[in-house]
Amino acid sequence: MLSVNRQELKFFMTKADSISLQRQLSAVLSPDVFAKKGYYRVRSLYYDSLENIDFYEKLCGEKKRKKVRMRVYGKDPDTIKLELKDKDGPYQQKLSLLLSRAEADAMLRSDYRFLLEREEEHAKLIYIIVTQGAYCPAVIVEYYRRAFVYPDFDTRITFDENIRSCDGHQDFFAKELPFMPGYKDGVILEVKYNGILIHSIQKILEEYLLFQVSASKYSIARGGE
Repeated sequence: MLSVNRQELKFFMTKADSISLQRQLSAVLSPDVFAKKGYYRVRSLYYDSLENIDFYEKLCGEKKRKKVRMRVYGKDPDTIKLELKDKDGPYQQKLSLLLSRAEADAMLRSDYRFLLEREEEHAKLIYIIVTQGAYCPAVIVEYYRRAFVYPDFDTRITFDENIRSCDGHQDFFAKELPFMPGYKDGVILEVKYNGILIHSIQKILEEYLLFQVSASKYSIARGGE
């Protein structure tokens, strides 16, 4: 079980500004070790309740809300994560479970019984959420991510672009899916850190006209914002 607690700020950017900002950040931060070509693909399957509670809480601007998703990286993923993401304003906690392919296939069938066999305490928490709410696959979201990291305060800055989505009942592990474009004309910038955003990064960000947004790739994919 992996647990991450930190602040998360999101901004919309033009592609031109994002390229400029990436150049500046590369002098201060290191590229993510998983980005062998400078970027990597992220594919997520979001689950929601029978009444789409998570989606509507996002649309209504609820301060406290959650997401349940299964995520893979790259075209031939050997790492599959099941994540519960809890948000309270700018603060977030992300709990992750590494899944086997058999467990992931069970998730695709909305068969969550394997979670009761896991030793991690948070597996039981996810089981309660998805069974009580009758959670099922809602939408698949895919995009390309460039990421930069800095060791102090667990700082991580990401640029997500070419965001696209399709129905959640498609084959999640298929190499090609019938994606429709989502936020295709710009980039979503995410700034994540624990406690303090270091001054050198603050100064760089202040050079750009950035407006903080409550952007959600999940809600964008479902017609929200």
